[in-house]
Amino acid sequence: MDRNARRRSNGLHRVSLALIVVMGLMAGRCLLGAALPADAAMGEGRALFDSAKFEGAKTAFERVARADTNSAAAAFWVGRSLMELEKEPDAVPWFEKATVLEPKSAENHYWLGNAHGAIAQKAGVSFKGMGAIRKGRSAWEKAIELDPKHLGARQTLILFFLAAPGIAGGSIDKARDQAKAVAGFNPVEGHLAQARIARYEKKPADAEKELDAALALSPTNTAVLAQRGLLRAEMKKFDLALADLRRWRELAPKNRLAIYQIGRLAALSGQGLAEGEVALKEYLASEPLEGEPGKGSARWRLALIYEHKGDKAAARSEIEAAAKLEPKNEQLQKTLNRLR
Repeated sequence: MDRNARRRSNGLHRVSLALIVVMGLMAGRCLLGAALPADAAMGEGRALFDSAKFEGAKTAFERVARADTNSAAAAFWVGRSLMELEKEPDAVPWFEKATVLEPKSAENHYWLGNAHGAIAQKAGVSFKGMGAIRKGRSAWEKAIELDPKHLGARQTLILFFLAAPGIAGGSIDKARDQAKAVAGFNPVEGHLAQARIARYEKKPADAEKELDAALALSPTNTAVLAQRGLLRAEMKKFDLALADLRRWRELAPKNRLAIYQIGRLAALSGQGLAEGEVALKEYLASEPLEGEPGKGSARWRLALIYEHKGDKAAARSEIEAAAKLEPKNEQLQKTLNRLR
């Protein structure tokens, strides 16, 4: 669910949401000569947003919103900028304004739901959190009412129904209903949704079958390959997991997560140690992007590879460096204690 980029709120988990729709200014509201500055400011704001300069983007979009109080697009993008700045309570009134100005826009309601969902996530099990998640669910359901094929809203509702307690509306049957609806317009995503539910039910074999079916429909889908590879690693099907991860990297050679996961699998399994060592050193050669594992985690995995190889000195050197980078990582600290 996301903007094909970096941080995304899915309303319950911070996850990548893949459905940002570029919204234009409402046509025909003003003379061409008056619209040009707003268009330029919107363009400036989008350029800043796409460059992850969210404070500057917010300022640009606010300038349009002040100049044209009927601009749903400006209100929407102020809200989106505030979401990236993790100021969800401030984003809510902007998304609410966008839904008032363009009430039939599913995307406006979807992101209003995401803002409420993020507030609920931070509030936890509390009166405030329960109220926010109810508002989030209502907004996501409104998005689906307006656009039954809105994938992001349906995916987020699946997560909601799986994560929420029954008293707050959680229901695995309702999650399955959403997955079936997704399958009706996007079979690959439908299988992914069913796999997610199977994993929630602790049925990895069923999840693997769903991912097999998704790949049968879309053999070069790197997201599905990645999920199946990681699932197979959890199932200790290490040879099959490595095959999936290698295929993922082959299809996306610059994907740093694919590189990291090959190294992680070697550390976990004790197999393919030379390949895993090369992968982790390649990963460590540049700074991780936001959302990617840190260098501390990569050096920890590298230490485990050296331990598998019997090179205790190299393992100790890497784990000590990792511990300095991630001093609060408990698993890493256990490895450090073991290797001392």
